[in-house]
Amino acid sequence: MAITIDPKLTHSTETEGATFHVRPMTGRQVLAMSTRVTEDEADQSVIYEVITSTLASWDEVLDPEGKPLECNAENIGLLPLQVAVHVFEFAASLSGLTGEDAGN
Repeated sequence: MAITIDPKLTHSTETEGATFHVRPMTGRQVLAMSTRVTEDEADQSVIYEVITSTLASWDEVLDPEGKPLECNAENIGLLPLQVAVHVFEFAASLSGLTGEDAGN
């Protein structure tokens, strides 16, 4: 059986009225994240690093004037922690990780 890799494949999740289109983590990302979580479980930067590399796009993430914000590293870093954790956990679940594997 062949292995199919589709870097454009995304899955969607909703939280706080916004929709996030997420790519599964690659094996390399899973290994790197697992190592970082083991070294420092309290390191929230791991969450933002993972979602910066897995978040393909979003809908209904707006600036104070109601205009759509671009999905980029700077704006991802501005997401409230509870939203970032939700997207991180969704990306981890797409990659077959349990909450324990992801440091939760």
